[in-house]
Amino acid sequence: MKKKKDKKVEVTMREFLRNPGKMGGMVRDGTAIEVTKNGAPFFTAVPAFEKKGITGKDIVRLIKPKKSGLHSPNISTRVDEMLYGK
Repeated sequence: MKKKKDKKVEVTMREFLRNPGKMGGMVRDGTAIEVTKNGAPFFTAVPAFEKKGITGKDIVRLIKPKKSGLHSPNISTRVDEMLYGK
């Protein structure tokens, strides 16, 4: 496995197929994996999304009823903006 500067790792096809959990964890953590076959680039596994730094507490804070017992009328819009951006 060759590590590169910008969170990109180069692995062989054999290593990728024999360690699916490790490779999935690396991609989930934000590392792009370039898989080579016979020394040539074959494909790249990249994270599907960037982390936005949202925690479960942030979402609970948004959907928790206010003291009046009423939810915000635009709660779904606020949660979508928080999860997916504006």
